[in-house]
Amino acid sequence: ARVVEQVGLRILGVSADFKGLVTQLIGEYKALALRMLAAERLAQGLAKDRDAAPTHYENRLTADIGPSIGADAADVRRAVLDDHAAKRFRRLAGPD
Repeated sequence: ARVVEQVGLRILGVSADFKGLVTQLIGEYKALALRMLAAERLAQGLAKDRDAAPTHYENRLTADIGPSIGADAADVRRAVLDDHAAKRFRRLAGPD
């Protein structure tokens, strides 16, 4: 979905200025941090994912804590729509 969005913006001639590029970089860094958190929690046994790639658990974390850390709104929206994540993993609450 992200690649299609980026290609569409390029076709339309929409490009980011320096501030937009920095904002994009920060958003990508936050997404990376969430992926690292998911891998760490899975390695610690705090969650179990049947898939080789923990995409659905990453989405659960993004949906739960993404808004609190200022994650990209589009990433949070996609994560909230992940039905597999909602069915497989409980929502994080409190100091989780």
